[in-house]
Amino acid sequence: MPPDRAVDETIRHLQDLAARLARKVRQAAEEGGRSREEQLCKEALLTTRVLLEKLQLVRGFCQPD
Repeated sequence: MPPDRAVDETIRHLQDLAARLARKVRQAAEEGGRSREEQLCKEALLTTRVLLEKLQLVRGFCQPD
């Protein structure tokens, strides 16, 4: 798989993961929970968003001029 396709595929997977984590964090907040699981999901969501930002920048460099 060419690097640009791999980056695009990874971005799609991370976007899906971020959406799922966001729903889980939102649901836990609505239920008033402040569990360790919610904290881990929130941290994973933040990390996923940072990775997405970096990969989107890389994708810009992988695309031909």
